[in-house]
Order: sequence, then structure tokens, then C-alpha cells
Amino acid sequence: SHFPGLPVAQNSSSNHMLNKLDNLLAQMAEVNIHLSNLKVKYDKIEQITLAKNDSDVLIKENLNLLRKQSIELKKEVIVNNLMVERHENMFTKLIIPM
Repeated sequence: SHFPGLPVAQNSSSNHMLNKLDNLLAQMAEVNIHLSNLKVKYDKIEQITLAKNDSDVLIKENLNLLRKQSIELKKEVIVNNLMVERHENMFTKLIIPM
């Protein structure tokens, strides 16, 4: 006859091995999905961290500026208090001559 012979039936150990390989491939696909999800979450966390670091730098700069302004204001208050005291003394001397 001109027809090819029937394929040889696979033995059960080959079928079992193929089933295990199919299961392994399916599990690897699931792991790949989980890893992809983790990467997306990691990227979001990294963006948040970078934004926080930028914000921290701005906050530190603003705090330093506020400290400098506070020191300058304290100096101005001291100078103004001295001026008020001098004027009070002068006013007192004018009103009550010695």
C-alpha cells in the first residue's frame, strides 16, 4: 500500500512528561505575570520616592530660608527695642529736665 504507517502510540511516561512540561509552562507564565505586576508597582514606588526626595530638598531649602529670616527678624526686633528705649529716654529727659 502507498499509505504511510500509523504513528506509533506514545507511551504513558511520555504523556506524563508532556503534561508536567505543560504545567511548568503555565506556572512560569503565571510567575511572569506576577513579576510584571511587581515591576509596575516597583516603578510607581520609585516615582513616589523620587518625588518625595525632591520635595524633601525643597522643604530643607525653605526651612533654611525661614531660619535665616527668623535670625534677621530677631536682630531687627533688638535694634527696634534699643531705638524705642533711646527715644523713651530722650522723651523723658525733655519732659523732666534735670
